[in-house]
Amino acid sequence: MKKIILFAFIIISLFLINTALVHACSCALNDPPKEALEKSTAVFAGKVIDIETPGGTMVSSFDPVKVTFDVSTLWKGPDDKTLVVTTARSVASCGYGFRKDQEYMVYARGEEDALRTGICSRTTSLANAQVDLERLGEGLGEGKVPIPQPSNLFQIVLLIGALIVVIAIIIITVIVRKYKK
Repeated sequence: MKKIILFAFIIISLFLINTALVHACSCALNDPPKEALEKSTAVFAGKVIDIETPGGTMVSSFDPVKVTFDVSTLWKGPDDKTLVVTTARSVASCGYGFRKDQEYMVYARGEEDALRTGICSRTTSLANAQVDLERLGEGLGEGKVPIPQPSNLFQIVLLIGALIVVIAIIIITVIVRKYKK
């Protein structure tokens, strides 16, 4: 019976691990929004309108990717309608995996004409930036960013995973009891 409980615990643990949070890049804990704002050169919300990835025969995970944003709200930085931010090509090199036509809350450092960001900053999809939006307020620009509602997809996936684990435990228990007889 102890083996069944251990096996069930291992299976449940595997379902609860969020592999999307695991990266080869190592980051310290992020500062709270207001401290991150102070330490950043630019903080803004915007939609990705272009991603320029370098090509060639020699490719590195650290190659710079230029991401152009249509800025909707600005908290700090150059007051431009579009901003270009550079990030490493891969999350393995601490780059942020931006997607075209998606909206993000970006914390960037560097010179105003050479902004850079990555997974070690507070940069996140706008849908995951509720805390930042609440703490930083309305911003400097005219655009107002509505606070997006979190997706329930993760909770649904977690519930389905838990149901699968419970069913698996029941099946394993029945099989073990049959073989013990």
